[in-house]
Amino acid sequence: VSQSRYLLIVPLSSMFIGEDNRLPAMAEVYGAFLDDHCVYIGAGQLKRHLHCNSGVSNNYNLNKLHFSGKQMQVAVLREFKTREDAFFVEKQLIAKFKPAYNTEFVTSGTIF
Repeated sequence: VSQSRYLLIVPLSSMFIGEDNRLPAMAEVYGAFLDDHCVYIGAGQLKRHLHCNSGVSNNYNLNKLHFSGKQMQVAVLREFKTREDAFFVEKQLIAKFKPAYNTEFVTSGTIF
């Protein structure tokens, strides 16, 4: 399954935040997929997505998958000029898709 297939799942165009092409990207929003299902959405500095399959994530469920031998497909959904913009879109995506491993936000019924 190609990464581009996953990019179509998330309608980021409806959440477009204006870009300033003079500034380099500083942050990213990413998704982790298992068996074609989005199980986690995160945001952070560039390359933050690498924690998903590392076994040293702050997310217990991602680590559990890693040590059980399962490999997730991880895709950077979009890069942003600021961390604030990335976190804003992350919150919106978590609220909309309610990924199973974003338990802190899904079970509380609130986003941050």
